[in-house]
This record gives sequence, C-alpha cells and structure tokens, in this order.
Amino acid sequence: MNGGGTDPTSGPAMPDAGGHAGVPAAQPLPRNLPRWLLWAGGAMAAAICLAILLLWGILGPAYIFDLIAAYCT
Repeated sequence: MNGGGTDPTSGPAMPDAGGHAGVPAAQPLPRNLPRWLLWAGGAMAAAICLAILLLWGILGPAYIFDLIAAYCT
C-alpha cells in the first residue's frame, strides 16, 4: 500500500508512530560537537599554560615548584 505502517495518512517513507503522537523522533548529535569540545579543551589548556608562564615570570620558578609540591602532598 503506502509502505509506511498502518496509518494511511503517513507518507511512503514515514514509519508508523506506534501510538506515540507528539513525541519527537530522536535526533542524532551534530557531527561538529566533538570539534567544539576539542576547541574548548585546547582553549582551556592554553589558558592554563598562559597562567603558569605568567606566574613563572612574575614570581619565579620556585613558586611554581612549591605550588606543585603543595598539591602533591
């Protein structure tokens, strides 16, 4: 008949809704989502590196090493 399910109003490529009218079909995630996550992670890493370099230049390397040692103990 129309190739779509039991509902004659559905088009040839429309599957049967199964009695769930008003429920939207699940949409796949956009393909550029991982790219945005990579950009956000790269921006955070760059910001952390910039902050470390600023601390190194202003307070010296001893401050950075003491800060790391304080977090590790």
